[in-house]
Amino acid sequence: MVGRRRWYPPPWTKGPDYTSLETVQTRTDHLPDRVVILRDKMDETLQLLADMKTQMEYDRARADDAQHSSPSGWQQPASTPAPAPTTSAPTMLNLDEQVPMTMGRPVLTPLTLPDGRVNCIPSAMLSQMLGGAL
Repeated sequence: MVGRRRWYPPPWTKGPDYTSLETVQTRTDHLPDRVVILRDKMDETLQLLADMKTQMEYDRARADDAQHSSPSGWQQPASTPAPAPTTSAPTMLNLDEQVPMTMGRPVLTPLTLPDGRVNCIPSAMLSQMLGGAL
C-alpha cells in the first residue's frame, strides 16, 4: 500500500438526510437569540395577517348586509356625471405683481477671498467689522 491514499467521501455527503427546516435549525443552533427574534417576528406577521383577513371578511359581510337590508322601494341614486371642463384659457398669475412683499436683508453676505474662494459671513458680523457701513 505504499503510494496509495485512502479515498474519503466529501464532508457534505456525510450524515443523515435533513429537511430544510432541520438544516436551518442545526445551522443556527449557535444563534438561539436570533432564531427566537425571527420566530417572534414571523408569529407577529402571521397574527397581523390573520387579523386583517378577519377584519376584511367582517367589513365585506357588513357591506353585503347593508345592500340586502335596504327597503324594497328605495333605490340608490344614480351617480351624476362630472361637469364638462371649461374651454377658456387658463389664467396666468404674476406673483410679483399680485403678492408684493418686502424682502429683508440677507442673513449671509458673500465675501470673495484673494485666492478666489467665496465665504459667506453673517451680515451682522460684517456690519460690526465695517462699522455699520452695510
